[in-house]
Amino acid sequence: MKLITGQITPPKTMVYVEGNDVARLSAGELQAQRRRIGVVYQDYKLLPDRSVYDNIAMPLVLENLAQEVIHHRVETTAKEFGFHEKLGHKVSLLS
Repeated sequence: MKLITGQITPPKTMVYVEGNDVARLSAGELQAQRRRIGVVYQDYKLLPDRSVYDNIAMPLVLENLAQEVIHHRVETTAKEFGFHEKLGHKVSLLS
């Protein structure tokens, strides 16, 4: 997974995703690839001083999506995974 997402660079040009050599992708291209793949890190990479809502919304904000779109996606995701009631809680207070 780390090779595919460019977190580590292969010693030679040997990892291709959708016909592109991962070792030759720019930082922006790697970031776009990670978004297409949908990487979920095991250590969560959450911002502990922010709410659950803010943590879910952060990648959408970085994509410059409209607030209405962000709100809808966050609400839908939270309902789908059963933690809608936790959206206002700081992630550092959750188990």
